[in-house]
Amino acid sequence: MNYSIWFLRISVLWFLFGIGFGEYASFTHVFDFTSVHVHMNLIGWVSMALMGVIYYLFPQAANSALGKVHFWLITVCLPIMMGALYLTIKGNQFVAKYLAFTGTGVALAVLLFAINVWMNVKAPQEVKKEEKEAA
Repeated sequence: MNYSIWFLRISVLWFLFGIGFGEYASFTHVFDFTSVHVHMNLIGWVSMALMGVIYYLFPQAANSALGKVHFWLITVCLPIMMGALYLTIKGNQFVAKYLAFTGTGVALAVLLFAINVWMNVKAPQEVKKEEKEAA
């Protein structure tokens, strides 16, 4: 599975959702859910698109165990987090625990991404040097 391409594809879906949600707010004049709209666009669209580009440029990071766990963690947690945030704002406190749990999952995914970048994003000459040393 090419995680960089899937990050880009999913980010475009988040872009559509985020813009659509913003359009809904502007037509209905209901701006109570601005934080949902912002998280959809910032984490779902912008952050995931950048992650996809970084993983495309550095496939060793995308193919690492950290890259795979990062992808699945954010892909599963973010939509649940957005739904739970929406419902919590509407007053459904029962889902607040899901918001906390999945928000922590998204934060952990971002932490794994940061660790992955520090460990596996390297200049081409560094990668060649490591390959020579391993041989």
